[in-house]
Amino acid sequence: MKYIRKFPPLKIQAYPITMVRKNKVVVVILLLIAILDGIHCSVVRAQNDHIDAFRDVGMGRALTLLHVDTVSKDLPQLIKGSSVVALYDDYAVLKDTYTILNHRSEPVSISVGLPRAGYFRTSLIDSVKFSSLPYLSVMQNNETIILNEGTVADSLISNDDCAGVENWYVGHLTLPPDTSVIHIQSLVNTHDSKMLNGRNIEHSHGFGYMISTLNSWNSDGDFRLLILSNLTRGEPMQGIYPLHGFKTTDKNYLFDVKLASDAVPSNVVIRYGSVSMYTPTDKSNIQSISSDPGQLYDGISGVNPWAIKMKNYHPIYLDNFKPFPSASFSIGGIIIAFALLFGTIIFFLVRSGMGQIRQMKRQEKKD
Repeated sequence: MKYIRKFPPLKIQAYPITMVRKNKVVVVILLLIAILDGIHCSVVRAQNDHIDAFRDVGMGRALTLLHVDTVSKDLPQLIKGSSVVALYDDYAVLKDTYTILNHRSEPVSISVGLPRAGYFRTSLIDSVKFSSLPYLSVMQNNETIILNEGTVADSLISNDDCAGVENWYVGHLTLPPDTSVIHIQSLVNTHDSKMLNGRNIEHSHGFGYMISTLNSWNSDGDFRLLILSNLTRGEPMQGIYPLHGFKTTDKNYLFDVKLASDAVPSNVVIRYGSVSMYTPTDKSNIQSISSDPGQLYDGISGVNPWAIKMKNYHPIYLDNFKPFPSASFSIGGIIIAFALLFGTIIFFLVRSGMGQIRQMKRQEKKD
């Protein structure tokens, strides 16, 4: 007779009730640890007032005095400076004007520059990084001035705040006696900015203005930054740095700086828009605009920031510079918790299956 091998009926491995309870306790403890860890990470980041970095910010730059070709004590003085900024959804158009006084009776040659790429620090953001300008035009008394890309020797940079500037736009000016007016037009891309804090990252439109280099003029002149908001979609301004000093009315924002030889003026950083505003297809817009920005400059050419009536402006305080405030909890706590739960379930399923296999082998030996 042919031998037919008999297998015992499949049985689920039974564990003592104490072991089941013990395993449940272990799972609950692991889940609580993971969730509490996520909450702890959220609380720690919420308490940290510093943001790691704001990258690829569309940056306006103040004219920097690098060198004066004279040994005279009568150095050129920056009497007044201003910047009118037309802020759009994905870019900003800037018109800067500087009035410079040459006290001497003969012309003076000076070297000037604009930071091309680099970073600076603030009390709120550890690193605000910017890159080159898509478009730049400089005029002195209605004559074109060429600024070339290059580096600047450390000996020519009197302002310590320039330490983060990697390279420059550099040129030479000849100042006749009395006053000269410098006009600078530029275009910056605000679309591709990124806010970073720990493991969190968020695409967020960013604009800034590096005012601190005006300290190189060793002057007690005045500087005014006027921002005209032309935003048409998404959320308006979220964060404005410095947190104190800006004033607003309707869609305009104003920031005044009194220059002094013993104080470095604060740089400006603005975060606006939302994640929903970020679309990769908009990246090509800045290229088409920079090829013919004439109409954009015509729109702000007649704006005089010094003619503004200050009584219409009131202080504004916006400090939203943190990306995804709840992201650290959802990622650090919930995902880890589910991973531990899934791993625990797999462990017990494998353990149960191994127990059944051992039981079957013991039954075979008895038969």
